[in-house]
Amino acid sequence: MKIYALLVGINDYPFKPLSQCVNDVGKMNEYLESLEPEFGKPEIISLLNTEATKEKVVETIRSLFGKATKDDVALLYYSGHGAQEQTAGLFPEEHDGLLDCLVCYSSEPTSTDQFLANKEIRYVFHQLPNNPHLVTVIDSCHSGDIVRAFDSEGDDGGMIRRISGTFPAREYHNFLFAGDETIKQKTGQGERIFIPFKNHIHIAACISSESSWEDSNGGVFTRYLINLLESTQGNLSYLDIARWAKISLRGVTKKKQTPTITVQGEGPLNANSPWLKLHPVGAFPQGQVINTPKGWVFSRGSILGVKQGMSVIITLGKDEEITATVKTVETDQSTLDISPKDVKDMDFNKSYYPARTEQTTFNTLRLAINDINNDPTIAATIKDMLKNNEHVEEVPRDNADFCINLFNGFAYFSLPENDFQPLAEQIPVDDTQLLEKLNSDLQSLIKWNHFYSLDNPGKDFEECPISVMAGETRNAMVDVTNGTFKMTPQNERDESGQQYQDFIIEVKNVSKERLYVGVLTLASDMSIMADPLDDKVVELQPGESAQFYSNAENDMASVFLDNYKEVYNWKEEWLYYKVIYNNYESFSAAMNDTEYLQPALNAPLTIDLTKDFLRTAVMKGAGTKVREVRKKWGTCRTRVELANAEYNIISGDLKTGWESYATSEALAPFIKELYFEDVFNGKNFEPQLKQNKDQSAEQANRATDNLIVKFFNKLYNISRHRKFRRQKHSTGPIVVAEGDSWFLFPKPGVRDTLDYIMEEYRLLSLADAGDEISDYIKNNDLLKAVIDEKPEYVLISGGGNDILGAEIKSILKTGVVNGTQATDFIDVNAFNKKLDFLRDGYETFFTKIHALRPGVKILIHGYDYIRSNPDENTIKRGWANRYMIEAGIKNFEDREKIIRYLVDSFNDMLAGFVQKYSHVHYVNHRGSVLTNEWMDEIHPNNIGYQKVAKNFLNKMKTV
Repeated sequence: MKIYALLVGINDYPFKPLSQCVNDVGKMNEYLESLEPEFGKPEIISLLNTEATKEKVVETIRSLFGKATKDDVALLYYSGHGAQEQTAGLFPEEHDGLLDCLVCYSSEPTSTDQFLANKEIRYVFHQLPNNPHLVTVIDSCHSGDIVRAFDSEGDDGGMIRRISGTFPAREYHNFLFAGDETIKQKTGQGERIFIPFKNHIHIAACISSESSWEDSNGGVFTRYLINLLESTQGNLSYLDIARWAKISLRGVTKKKQTPTITVQGEGPLNANSPWLKLHPVGAFPQGQVINTPKGWVFSRGSILGVKQGMSVIITLGKDEEITATVKTVETDQSTLDISPKDVKDMDFNKSYYPARTEQTTFNTLRLAINDINNDPTIAATIKDMLKNNEHVEEVPRDNADFCINLFNGFAYFSLPENDFQPLAEQIPVDDTQLLEKLNSDLQSLIKWNHFYSLDNPGKDFEECPISVMAGETRNAMVDVTNGTFKMTPQNERDESGQQYQDFIIEVKNVSKERLYVGVLTLASDMSIMADPLDDKVVELQPGESAQFYSNAENDMASVFLDNYKEVYNWKEEWLYYKVIYNNYESFSAAMNDTEYLQPALNAPLTIDLTKDFLRTAVMKGAGTKVREVRKKWGTCRTRVELANAEYNIISGDLKTGWESYATSEALAPFIKELYFEDVFNGKNFEPQLKQNKDQSAEQANRATDNLIVKFFNKLYNISRHRKFRRQKHSTGPIVVAEGDSWFLFPKPGVRDTLDYIMEEYRLLSLADAGDEISDYIKNNDLLKAVIDEKPEYVLISGGGNDILGAEIKSILKTGVVNGTQATDFIDVNAFNKKLDFLRDGYETFFTKIHALRPGVKILIHGYDYIRSNPDENTIKRGWANRYMIEAGIKNFEDREKIIRYLVDSFNDMLAGFVQKYSHVHYVNHRGSVLTNEWMDEIHPNNIGYQKVAKNFLNKMKTV
């Protein structure tokens, strides 16, 4: 790594000269040369006074920085006058209509010909052949947007580095980039000039409207910057510099000076990058107490939840701490009250002390555990993890901000109303890093929720002083302040196949006082960005507006429905813009703070359609006396929605990769819950595609076009298979279970018999709702599992679908509507044939299983007496009563006789096997399930299934 530095300092302006700028360059040069022993000799060029013409500055940037490779550092330092010129509408992204400029040397009277505008510096950087670690440090007035006011001496004897007044716009042909046609773009509002950013860090001595001061010791900002760099050996980030300098310069002058940093362009450089690449990232603690001329200041404020009276712990040394109290709170910092006794132990020559709050500052996140697959062990482990997090409160699902769901062998976060739409990558519950990964995602949710719910409880402003306007075109703008802006996607998709929509959005100061405004984007992927206003705070005068993303290549905002969200059937994409404002000070440094910002979480799982495997989804005025004002701050929140035009329709990547998704162990259960609903077919419930009531006939046809709707019941066994694979690593008897819906009820939230048995035994489930004994015989799954798993127990549930359901019609006599006993209504011969068929099937298994594994214990069971007189809707959707009523048996007491006869006869047959086969054991459930413990006509609810499971467990422990 090599450092290339251009240092520019101008005192000898022919108009209103300065006195300390050349001295500043000397200090910066001395500092850079001091780095040589450890970091190598820097190549430094200084342009002083008459040398620093606009032509020479531009030429040197091109020649010197053109040598720098991507591994090198390029530093531009400027100390001199700053000025502003009008834009004449050429650059609409400049919301105040002004360009901030460096005033290069010229022997002529002041004119814009000697101005080097921020856009021109950006253009020269854009032309550099490489992408070095590029940094600009500007100690002048109006430096905040530039990539010393000079109109009089200040009240404190200092001089301001600014030329007073605003200069008229120069002719376009006078700009450095005037002849470059590649930077001109056509937009809906006409032609605009767009100069791409070169990724770099810009450090400014003050924001655009403020003054940069100098005194007899030099530029105030430069002096404090070099002191900081020397005291820390340069071991700090750009964010540390801005945060420290802002607080430290308070009280140095009588005028306000707010140093800032901004990150220009996209690339590896960001606010947390180390100063000149000298050291690794992370020099300063996130919380600092900084010594200022007016006392000790804590580097956190109301935005991060600090409140008046809160305790702050200050670390003085290795084992020495003191406690201070927050005296006053501002947007991004607080003043402290430290007792005289503790102050004696503090070193006033020390720049800062590490500090932290004793109490939580982030708002509490309300979280629910939603155990869809009923895995109490994992749920309890997660519950314990949450107890140790002071920012989280476990609440019922109805009151939750977010849920942790347990489904299909995964744990993942979602919104409470969207169980099967993960907000982040699903984590297998058998992952050894499960809690670590969940906790990492949880920290992001906590921070996101804090800013989502952030508000000023004091409500300093009687009315919201800003308005947020949005529209798909400039002519269709609507007020969405604290509201929702809803859009439908454009007709075509983007190049990656995503639905999207462009729109215009801006914030306006509708109050009668100056405001400082910053905007955070709170996205649905849990990222937090400050990009709407280029990661900075803008100053808005009354009536002034700032358009979001005005410096982007496309000056319109864009919202995309990510492909994975279409797969997971999101109804709409959404995001929030959180506008934070105050009336007294810029907080730009905070907008780049890692405590404010965060990257997106890993996206949920999808299928790579090119390779057919699972992957994480891919996602995108000085000189006047300042009037004292009451300091106020506040927030507003605007939601932006993009409707999913294919909601409830199998489309996009899901349609293209349907076979892969429908057969994926990991994702098929999600797809079933998102796109299908269970519909009774006369025998059992089977999944059918949902039909959105709002869909047109054309859309409904598109939903089923060229798709094979597969039977999804077996998917509910997938999570059991995964759990069994985990259990196999432990000890204890192995159980193999084959059965019908009493062993597998395919509905999230329902705990059937095997769910409870799996809590105590290692169990492989082969059950499939709706199966009959004949289905078990047709396939060899049960026999193969006996060979492979060598179980101690085999559980079989079968026969219910053979004697009840639609099959009951074949054993009812015709035309009999009254009778005194069950056999008056039943064709006993037909029923006995069914029993004989079932008997043969069971005995086939008894013989084969015993031959394959002689020591195995086979457990069989009958059913409890189903309800003969449920409600009308249950009868309509049921399996037995509806067919008896259709046959004319309307008296429920007659139906009760029939049900008891069928159930008793079947149970008696099963009980008889015990005498014939010593390895067969019968479990009797009759009378176990109470009237209020049925979920529907023939299936118990969770309590009922638990009783059935208990009967099995008791038998297994005694045989």
